[in-house]
Amino acid sequence: MQQFSSFISCANFAIILALTTCSQLAVVVVSGHEYLREKPSFLQQCHLHDQINGKCLANVFENLFTEWRNGVPGLKGLSSLDPFHVKRVRLSQQTPGLADIKAELTNMVAHGMSGTRVLKTAVNDKDYTIEFKLHTPSVRAEGDYQVNGRILILNLNSVGKMSSTVENLEYRISCKANLKKIDGQYFFDLISATSRIDKIGNFKIHFTNLFSGNRELENSAHELFNTNWREIFEIMRPAFGQTINTIVLNRYKKILSYVPANYFLDDLP
Repeated sequence: MQQFSSFISCANFAIILALTTCSQLAVVVVSGHEYLREKPSFLQQCHLHDQINGKCLANVFENLFTEWRNGVPGLKGLSSLDPFHVKRVRLSQQTPGLADIKAELTNMVAHGMSGTRVLKTAVNDKDYTIEFKLHTPSVRAEGDYQVNGRILILNLNSVGKMSSTVENLEYRISCKANLKKIDGQYFFDLISATSRIDKIGNFKIHFTNLFSGNRELENSAHELFNTNWREIFEIMRPAFGQTINTIVLNRYKKILSYVPANYFLDDLP
């Protein structure tokens, strides 16, 4: 379940991630600010002041999932969208009577994010709030875990490998931004991010070495997790949300400071 946050994190900022053909694009540094100099041909410019710009923007960002899936050229420190890599995620949650748990996930790799569809997108022309509604059909994630504490009736204190699959995930992301102009180019400077999960179709998870190799206890725990996954998710929802928000803000801030806002919207400010 902790991994659930890592793939969602991916899903959340997946909207502007990853590029395939570095040779088509150029990077320039002006006044100390490095940015993408040429607009990719697949990026259709939409209209900020059009009240029905949502469909246009949804098409633009959905194209990025396939066209920009392997990493943004010239922008260091960001991995590909699919597979999506997360070095470390820490979770902590206390819910009286249900959970008191701390976990750390490392070396996480998620597959399936490039299948994400943008259901709705909008940019507020007054405060530049950027909102997305997305659907990801299926994501499988794998990595290392360390967990300590209690959830439901289980006391956990173990280290090992984990894998999970999430199906039919619908979620929303809302990012607040300032608009900055640098050498004739506009950029969105993100200042906050919030996320909300609307629907989940199914969730399965598996841990190795959960009870020091006791297969009977492991099988019972996995049956509990996978039978009661909705309840477990609700317990961990606050921790998932905070983790998602932190990762989304970090990733989006870097990408939107690199890709000019003019490439998405042709009537700024």
